[in-house]
Amino acid sequence: MRTCKEHSNVVTRAVGVAEDLAVELTYHPAIPGDLYLLCTDGLTRQVAHARITELLGGMQSLRERCATLLAASEAAGGRDNTTVLLLRLRS
Repeated sequence: MRTCKEHSNVVTRAVGVAEDLAVELTYHPAIPGDLYLLCTDGLTRQVAHARITELLGGMQSLRERCATLLAASEAAGGRDNTTVLLLRLRS
């Protein structure tokens, strides 16, 4: 269930609230070298997707890229908590 922006702070699903859990799954064939970004909307609401893509393309370590993304969110106003996790698939 997706929510509109004006209700984005409303929790629509949580683990442990009910016996049944509705899960959304998306399948994507992964290949070595793929980079996955898991983040909260504190990043995606503050930093444009094109800028995120640009910042991910650098030659920095994953830890440094996370720090760069967090800094970009703060520089854009930092109006929300921001969490960033990067995963690179190895062979």
